[in-house]
Amino acid sequence: MAGEGVGEELATERLREGLSYEWRAERHIEAVLCGVSDRRLSPDVASRLIELAAAARARRTRLERRLKALGAGPRLAAIPPLLERVDQAIEVALASARASADRYAALAELSRRLADPETAFACELNRIGAEESALVLEGLLALEVDRRARKTMESGGRR
Repeated sequence: MAGEGVGEELATERLREGLSYEWRAERHIEAVLCGVSDRRLSPDVASRLIELAAAARARRTRLERRLKALGAGPRLAAIPPLLERVDQAIEVALASARASADRYAALAELSRRLADPETAFACELNRIGAEESALVLEGLLALEVDRRARKTMESGGRR
């Protein structure tokens, strides 16, 4: 039927848009994490942030391949300004990673409905990666909040 073709076309376009949106979200996470990784942090925290930025870059590369296979490309968006405080940057990256994981699950389901197992697989891999990144970011956020609290207490409550 003609209506089925139109519905599938719309779903495919929705998939392309979703993948392109996630590409921008991963680019945002990478920029936020790279922006704070060069601050005065412990070497362990700085290296974890760099690892997480590299993981976002890997997820972005996977998305680029799927977009190319679907006949589309990522749409560029402005990189956000760098955040001053490390805990704020980690919190933004954490919220983005959690939201991305949820969106990847929806995109994987849409890909399966469109009989596109390669894109579904890429979305599932990215979902798992985003969930793992969120867990690490959660731990790093707790460490940074604790560090700031100790620093505030040592300075007598002044910031």
